[in-house]
Amino acid sequence: MGIANIINNSTTTSGGEIVRELVNASDGAGLHLQSGGNIEIANGAAQFGTSDFSIEFILNQERENTSEGYIYVTHVEGEDRLLIFHDVSHDRIVLDFRDGLTSVPKNLDYDMNQDFGSPTHYVITFDRSGLATLYKNGNSVATVDISAVASIDIGSDTTPANIPSRIGTSGSDGVIGTFYRFRTWNKALTSAEVQTAFERADVDYADQYGSQGSPYTSDFSSGTDSFSSYGGAAVAHSGSQINITSFGATGRGIYRSLTFSEPNKKYRVKLTGSVAAGTKNIGVGIASAGADDAANRITLTTTPTTHIIEVTYPSGSQINVASQDTVDTTVSITSLVIEQIGCVSDYDLAFASPTQSLTVQDRAGAADGTCSASGVTQVQPVVQLNSTSARIGTSAATPADGELLVSGNLGVGCDPSRELEVSGPGNVYARITAQTANDSTALELKNTGGTWTIVNDDTDSEALKFKNGGSASDVRLTIDSTGLATFSNGINLGNTASATATTLDGYEEGTFTVTNNGDTSGVISSETGEYTRIGNCVFIRVAIRVGTTFANNRIGGLPFGCVTDGATSSWSPIGTALTGSATNAPILVAAQNGVANLAFFKQANTVTTHLPSTSEDYYRVTGYYYTTDAF
Repeated sequence: MGIANIINNSTTTSGGEIVRELVNASDGAGLHLQSGGNIEIANGAAQFGTSDFSIEFILNQERENTSEGYIYVTHVEGEDRLLIFHDVSHDRIVLDFRDGLTSVPKNLDYDMNQDFGSPTHYVITFDRSGLATLYKNGNSVATVDISAVASIDIGSDTTPANIPSRIGTSGSDGVIGTFYRFRTWNKALTSAEVQTAFERADVDYADQYGSQGSPYTSDFSSGTDSFSSYGGAAVAHSGSQINITSFGATGRGIYRSLTFSEPNKKYRVKLTGSVAAGTKNIGVGIASAGADDAANRITLTTTPTTHIIEVTYPSGSQINVASQDTVDTTVSITSLVIEQIGCVSDYDLAFASPTQSLTVQDRAGAADGTCSASGVTQVQPVVQLNSTSARIGTSAATPADGELLVSGNLGVGCDPSRELEVSGPGNVYARITAQTANDSTALELKNTGGTWTIVNDDTDSEALKFKNGGSASDVRLTIDSTGLATFSNGINLGNTASATATTLDGYEEGTFTVTNNGDTSGVISSETGEYTRIGNCVFIRVAIRVGTTFANNRIGGLPFGCVTDGATSSWSPIGTALTGSATNAPILVAAQNGVANLAFFKQANTVTTHLPSTSEDYYRVTGYYYTTDAF
């Protein structure tokens, strides 16, 4: 089933998904890490800076490692990073902050040994100016003061660039067990939010998904950055700050419009400011100009200080700085940053399948993970994917139900070089390509014996071509725009090794002009000649009218040459004829070998005696003969 698909809105402390789907069920899926097994993550998921953050994971530890069990490292190299591991020698969890090259460990006094063999939900929240708190199955079990390391800018060291994070470790001192969930948050979850994370498998909409980037930031080095004043206040730019004056009454302030790509999500506002003298209470929020923002009140002093508030911005929002008292002193703001907060990374461990792909998808889109080549296995092998739709690639498009969207090439059994390729043993493949030019390949099928292509050609009447190769002479079947099919070498209607005897290699029908090939003085006053050829057999129908001088009755003009039946005579009977004279009937019609002639004989005569015309007469002939002429 996979833990990612379970939603439980319960508010009890039973931990619905943990107990039901992992403890009491046999189908809980996750990635098991052996010694040296790890999941490496690009640094986009761990750029926490000096802000609050949280680490959430569901882990079933199998046993202790020899000395340490590394759970998570925000950056595997460089300075200014965090290492989280189970110190098996002292039965505690160590939060090892690295300040430059100096290790500053902070210890959570909790023995994870008691949880071995059971899937357990853990959350560690980091209030950078206060405590780090460990939650087990929704309940706080340990805390440690981390205010002394508040200035460590986690993820700021970019030398070398793109330093990855890592779940587990590449060495022999990594955690040994199964991860069912792993998430990072760029905020310190409240106890209520931790409880919700324990009770539910999904991420609340407002927290989908936090970002390490900033949709808005300004250091006011270039001006007021489109801030306008209202209620009698005034705003001006000076150096790298804006100054608000005439600020001595509520209902006065400054504001500017904001556009968010994802409204109704949670955002963190960081304002750095001070006052010229005394103190000044201001509200920073999303209200329109002149509204009271007392819910988000901060107090400025003469010392420039960074203040942080969290708000949910609807669409079409404004950021508003409003006076909350009557003190009239100049307020200076040197920096304003807005960043989306929530779940930064959410790894799909339930459906990751290292035997098929080392990639572990990040639902949040911050940075996909990569399993080590060894030491990572899926506890429940993924044998199929049941989904209403799927998107493969980085495209922002969302497929509809029943659709599969692939932004790049799709290969089955191969590394595709075209939009779709299917390959197998023996160089057998199918390939579909885009039409980039006329007569380009639309579909290509190949085996070891050759390549077949289907071509869509819109330059002429040939709407579809089947080719055995790339040249025009390789066309084997053409279907034109009217649906007419043309075969280059006939149709085999048999089932024999030799196709010659069972091949229909031609069909043709038409008319021909009858000529006089007998008495040169004979007259043919009218004529009709029609034929139908199927293979090597020619069916004819002839009607002619001859004059009285047509003594040696022999006609020509047949569409194809004749071939005799093998007799010694050069004439072969093909049928009979009717005439307008009863005295001349019946009449034998014969075809002349090797030429396209017909002759008319009385049946009592020899084949060398042609029927003369004694009067103007009609001849009507039907019959067939054989030919060896090519089409």
